[in-house]
Amino acid sequence: MTSRTKLDLPRFFFDPSDRRGDRVVLRGEEFSHVRARRVRRGDTVALLDGSGKEYEGRVQDIGRKEAVVEIVGVEEPPRETALRIVLVQAVLAPPRVDLLVEKATELGVAEIRLFTSERTVVAPSKARLQRWRRIAREAAKQSGRLLVPTVGEPLPYEEVLERTARETPARFLLHPEGDPFSPEPPPGADLAFFVGPEGGFTSGEVRRAREAGLRVVRLGPRRLRAETAAIVAVALAELLWGDFLARGTPPP
Repeated sequence: MTSRTKLDLPRFFFDPSDRRGDRVVLRGEEFSHVRARRVRRGDTVALLDGSGKEYEGRVQDIGRKEAVVEIVGVEEPPRETALRIVLVQAVLAPPRVDLLVEKATELGVAEIRLFTSERTVVAPSKARLQRWRRIAREAAKQSGRLLVPTVGEPLPYEEVLERTARETPARFLLHPEGDPFSPEPPPGADLAFFVGPEGGFTSGEVRRAREAGLRVVRLGPRRLRAETAAIVAVALAELLWGDFLARGTPPP
């Protein structure tokens, strides 16, 4: 099948423990999606196990609580970006995080690390966190991704700052009074963007970010809402260093 055909297929994630030889059992939420998509016996679907592989499957049976799919082919299509982008996002009002998680997933982020800061005004519930993880999963399906970005439980700013500074070579904090964002290539393929809450970062938080080695940058002359800044930053990274350009092609 062509790549376009595969992207049009109903897509389902499965746990490797639900695979027996060439057969996969879809249960729970994924089985509900089988019903919602009106998949029938004999239909061709795409299966994903989070390993980077995409399996072509043919539905063998649909019961009351599960569906059995036979694997008939496997590929590793190049749909994941070469960049490993970590979006480090302050907790926002829930509908705004809904949008951010969906769009960041479509753009290819590897991980979303949520944090609370001095100006955070919303304390997300566990139910809301589970919702954001479901949104990431569905956005990965819709966009044809092979991997689902992790959405971490919110941590204090200092803790996520220390962890990211330790793990990620290129780190940017987005701030309207930062230096202009430049297209200089980051060291390596791992990078992180820190985006603040509705009220922005405090001066102390910005200072601690600089001390931790983050570049404080702005995205143009206008003040952007937090979710807008996050989406723009990820898109810029993909344009300058990722998969929006052919490999090895310098930005204009």
